Amino acid sequence: MKKRLIILSLFSLTFALHNCGGQSVVEEETKQVEQVEKQTIVSLAGNITETLVAMGLEDQIVGTDVTSTYPPSINAKPKV
Repeated sequence: MKKRLIILSLFSLTFALHNCGGQSVVEEETKQVEQVEKQTIVSLAGNITETLVAMGLEDQIVGTDVTSTYPPSINAKPKV
């Protein structure tokens, strides 16, 4: 859901900047978003871990704290 909101916001920004001649700014923003999506995550709070999983980012989580116990599949991740 959050990912869709980011994409929708990016499309809105693209439209607005394109109409004012800021296309290179949009291309740079797109590159930054793509780089963030490829990074790994260490979550240090159970509620943050649950939120990240709900956003579809579980495969990017490489470590969690001891309070991160949900969903059960997250227990296989290394603890910090």
